[in-house]
Amino acid sequence: MVKSEEGAVAPTLAEELKSIVESGERPPFSVPAYELLKAKTAEYILDLVTESARLARRSGADDVSATHVQHAAEHLTTAKRSRLYRHIATIGGIMLGGALSNILSMTLENHYSAEGVLITTGIAIVGAVLVAFHIAND
Repeated sequence: MVKSEEGAVAPTLAEELKSIVESGERPPFSVPAYELLKAKTAEYILDLVTESARLARRSGADDVSATHVQHAAEHLTTAKRSRLYRHIATIGGIMLGGALSNILSMTLENHYSAEGVLITTGIAIVGAVLVAFHIAND
């Protein structure tokens, strides 16, 4: 329950949903939407239980703790988006590292060409932007 400034007690969203489910009433969803909602909720719960147990097993715990559940929930809700940003950062880091290596090589050999400098600079900029994009979204 959440207390408002006037002192009235309002139920939280979770409490409202729990009371709807327990009462057997169908919330204002279409029948297919409500069935999909129930299926996705069950799927999420199963994934949360599986991930929590995996984290507990990995840490050598006998039982699943609240911390395991919390970490599992964070992992499940951020995993897909975070994975994409990590791949973007990896590609950006490879591009930036290759460009810096090429710049160092050109400098040590004292062999510069206009095309080489432009291409290397372009790759370094794109790589830096991809890495910065990851950092900004992390």
